[in-house]
Amino acid sequence: MITQAAATQSLDRLRIALIVKFPSEKVDEILKHYNILRREARLEHWETCLVNGGKFVEAVLKCFHYLCTGTELDAIKANDEIKRLENATHLSDFERLTVSRALRLMYEFRNKRGGAHNSSFDPIKTDCALVVAISNWVMEELTRLYLTNDATAAKARLVLRPGLSARIQLEILLYREFPARCAIKDLIRWVHDHSMENIRVTLRSMRQKNLVHETDAGWKLTESGMQEAEAEINKLHSTPDNAKLVIRRKAKGAKHARK
Repeated sequence: MITQAAATQSLDRLRIALIVKFPSEKVDEILKHYNILRREARLEHWETCLVNGGKFVEAVLKCFHYLCTGTELDAIKANDEIKRLENATHLSDFERLTVSRALRLMYEFRNKRGGAHNSSFDPIKTDCALVVAISNWVMEELTRLYLTNDATAAKARLVLRPGLSARIQLEILLYREFPARCAIKDLIRWVHDHSMENIRVTLRSMRQKNLVHETDAGWKLTESGMQEAEAEINKLHSTPDNAKLVIRRKAKGAKHARK
C-alpha cells in the first residue's frame, strides 16, 4: 500500500526519478490526480474520487505514450493507449501487460456505475476502494520500475530525505499509508536520522495534539493530522530551495522533540 505516492525515498525524489523518463508536466499530472483521488475517497466524495481516478489513468498513459513514441499528448483515448501499450514489445511484459491491465480495470470506474441498485447498497464506495488500491499499486510499481528497480525496496518505500524533522517524516509516512495503521517498528525503520526515543516522543506529542491515533494495530493520522500532512507535502513540491527547506525543518523537529 502506498501510498505514498508515493513510494520509496520521498515524493520529491520519486518525481525527480520519473521526470528523467517522462515529461515533467505529465508526471505532475500523475501526482496531482493521485493525491486528489485519495483525498476525495477519504472525504467520501465518491464520484469525484472516481473522476480523478480516470484522470490519473490518463496521466499515466500519457507518460507511457511518450515512452513508446517520444511524443507528448495533451489528450488521449485511454482504450486506444492501453492497446498501444500492450503491443509495445520493446517494453517489459510487466510494463506493457500487467500495468496496462490494472489501468484498464481502474478506468472502468471513472464514472459511477449506471443502472438500478438496491437502495440498501450503493457500490460506488466499494468502487472507490478498488480505485484507491489500484492507484497505490501503480505508484509502487512506478517506484520499483524507475527509482529502485527492487520490489523489496518499493514495498519498504518510505525512506525519506535526510534532514526532515521526525514529525514531518512521520506525517508523510502515515499519510502515504492511510487508512492503514503503521506499526511502531516500521515507523522506526523508515524514519531517517532520528533515534528510536525521539520517534516515540514525537508520536506522543502528535497524539497530544490530536494529529495521530494509536491502537494495538498501530498509528494512524486523524483528520487534523491528514490536513497538516497535506500542507507539508505541498511545501515539498512548491519550495524551490530544498536546502532551506531542510534547514528549517531541522529546527522545527528539534523544537518538537523538546516538548
